[in-house]
Amino acid sequence: MLSTGVWFLPAGLRLATLAILPVRLWWPMAAIEWAAAALMAHARWGLDSPLAMVCAVTMPWLIYAGLVHVAGRTTTLVMTPQWMGRQLTVGLGAAVATGLAVTLVVMLDGVPTRDALGRLFAYAVGDLIGVMTVAPLLLVLREHWIDPTRDWAITLGNGTVALPALCLVLILALPGMADMRYPVLISSLPLLWIAHRHGWRACAVSLGLIALGRCLVEIGFGWAGQPLQLRFARGQLELFAAVIGAAALLVAANADAVRVQSSAVRTLSQRLWAQAQELRATATRLASQQEQERRHLGAELHDALGQDMTAIATRLRLLQRRTSNDHIDEQLEDLRNLVTTAHGHLRDAINHLHPVSLTRFGLVRALTVGPVAEMVRNAGVRYDCVIRGPVPRVPADIATMLYRIAQEAATNAVRHGCGGFLQIEIALEGGDTGNPLTLRITDHAGELQVPAERLGHGLQSIRDRADALGAAYRFNARSGLPRHWLQMRVPALEPDASDAAPDRPLEPTRAPHDA
Repeated sequence: MLSTGVWFLPAGLRLATLAILPVRLWWPMAAIEWAAAALMAHARWGLDSPLAMVCAVTMPWLIYAGLVHVAGRTTTLVMTPQWMGRQLTVGLGAAVATGLAVTLVVMLDGVPTRDALGRLFAYAVGDLIGVMTVAPLLLVLREHWIDPTRDWAITLGNGTVALPALCLVLILALPGMADMRYPVLISSLPLLWIAHRHGWRACAVSLGLIALGRCLVEIGFGWAGQPLQLRFARGQLELFAAVIGAAALLVAANADAVRVQSSAVRTLSQRLWAQAQELRATATRLASQQEQERRHLGAELHDALGQDMTAIATRLRLLQRRTSNDHIDEQLEDLRNLVTTAHGHLRDAINHLHPVSLTRFGLVRALTVGPVAEMVRNAGVRYDCVIRGPVPRVPADIATMLYRIAQEAATNAVRHGCGGFLQIEIALEGGDTGNPLTLRITDHAGELQVPAERLGHGLQSIRDRADALGAAYRFNARSGLPRHWLQMRVPALEPDASDAAPDRPLEPTRAPHDA
């Protein structure tokens, strides 16, 4: 059964051992094969010439060895589509070359040449089927020999590898069914499914089981005195088996490669996600530290420099009361005005570093009547602030980040123009966890000329803070409706005693419109 009109299984054994064994073992392997081939050569080929006998015995191994040496031996257990395609190409080339060589040897020995092409086809396709049936199966066994921890259940496709062989045997076992045509066609469907679903290892085992099943069926029909009816035309069964086997192995190798790449991409995505989470946590921590430094610096300026300026203004006022010189009084008044102006600038700087209203009264009041509103109104811009939902319950660190984003956007709007109108809207849907929050900042400035490759410091600061929040952020340079859009999920809201009452829709809080 190793050599029939359909296959020549030793060809697969030859290719697999050449691809697996070290080169130093090739010649001992060749000696063993030549000895075995010499015993069966006369019965198989019926050669009379000793020279023809020697050529028929030695040339197949030499051809296979030469092609394997040129193509390269396997150095990995992961069979990519490229590797599988190369091995099938080696098998096809070796099968054709061996078929041609054996056919020439037989012809030179005096065998009639009228069926030379038929012999060539039978030898070549038989070798190719043997290669596809035996070589991948030996590679599977080699894997499990090297790594005993491999799971046979995965290799066997959880038992599905037997489906094609079962289809072949069961259909042929039907009463009156001795035709190989339909069983072969039907068994090829689960074979291709196994190749796609479970990869080349399961496909290799399935091909081996199909070969075993065919042998058992042929033996069974021989015992019953009912030889199989090969209703394919001469050579069609062999060709069909070769095409289906090659297609299944290529599909299997490609499926394995896709799975390996998908696993690598999934691992990389998980690693990138973990790194992104770490970067986000780092950005949040740095922003929190920055706010603490701002708060500390603001307090230092207020307690030290602010009090000094207040003391200077008080001393100047006392000096004004004591002097009777109008010129000196005028100079002192100018100095006192300068100190008052500087004190106002200091208060603005302190509010910019860390607004007292945000700490004392929360985000809603800080945006509606705090320094942001004052800055916009002082610039002659109509300001509108809309708060929807339980925004006062937003955690302090998120509230600070939202305030900074709104503050930066308002500063940019006043500096670069906003069409005389600016609206800040924060909407938060209430709930226990994962509350969606949306920030929209709208103006009437129309399209802005903002180079895409060079963002300003303010816009970059907004993006960085949005990234630290894990928020989706968009800046619209074409229209101010809205100009800035940010959306995020607030993980948990802070408890509020006023929420003890039954839930009810919260009316939006608005800042008064400025004329």
